[in-house]
Amino acid sequence: GKKVANLPEGEQLRRANIYQFNRDFADAKLHFEAVIANYPAGANTAEAIFQIGRGYAQQGNFVEALKWYERLLERYQESPIAKDTLLQVAAAYGRVGRQKEAMTRYLSFIEKFPKDERLDRAYLNYVDILRDQGEDMEALKWCVKTSEAFRGKLPEAIALFTEVRIYVAREEWQNALDAIERLKTFHDLGGATVP
Repeated sequence: GKKVANLPEGEQLRRANIYQFNRDFADAKLHFEAVIANYPAGANTAEAIFQIGRGYAQQGNFVEALKWYERLLERYQESPIAKDTLLQVAAAYGRVGRQKEAMTRYLSFIEKFPKDERLDRAYLNYVDILRDQGEDMEALKWCVKTSEAFRGKLPEAIALFTEVRIYVAREEWQNALDAIERLKTFHDLGGATVP
């Protein structure tokens, strides 16, 4: 039943972001909703919808987050924030056990944003979903696709290490050893920044 004061759009957004940063998601949502309601054609409406979804995701309520992310993709698919939303909605679908939807969103991201700096996340998360579903052979194919897409870059090494993990889980020791030998030739394994 709480309401926020009727403020200019920029001030509503500023306050919402402060609450969000401090993990006071309920009060942040009130301000984001005020932006959406009072400035439906405003420049920050898509951002407000995204941040409400993000707040739910940060609380672990992925079902509710999905509602907001899908709303944004439905109404503001040309917005710059739609790119971030596509990755977030894919991750949220994965969290609620809807792997087909997650995979579809990751593939859509790969297709729509082939030059994005987070493209590797879409590829690698796609591999993880396949692996988690027991689709090891398909996951191995995607490891190869990922390696090819990121030849000479860190994601190539991560994809190869994922390949090693799949072979170990399958107890295919020679394949695992062969992949480890290839991995040993890489100069950049990510160091402490890569688990």
